[in-house]
Amino acid sequence: MLKKAFLALFIYTLAAGAHAQAPTSEEVKQALYDRYAISQSAGQLRNALRTEVAVGPCVPQGSQYQCQIDNKALGTSIPMIFDFDPSTKKWKYVREIRN
Repeated sequence: MLKKAFLALFIYTLAAGAHAQAPTSEEVKQALYDRYAISQSAGQLRNALRTEVAVGPCVPQGSQYQCQIDNKALGTSIPMIFDFDPSTKKWKYVREIRN
């Protein structure tokens, strides 16, 4: 149940960025982890990202990338925007796209 709560939290509040090429699935998951991990539940979130989240295609949206994030536990799929931060050389979550 705790996993589902974490998945719902980050699935409904995620986004991503831009770079010379689209982020990989692992880079997207790392961006979500960086955004939502807290020391008490970091291990649970890492496990949920590894086993219950799938990253679909990432397509350019201007200087950012839109990635399809599938939550296997909840059976939901949400497009999110990610942006590449050259200062940290990491992808960052920007926002989710709500219908």
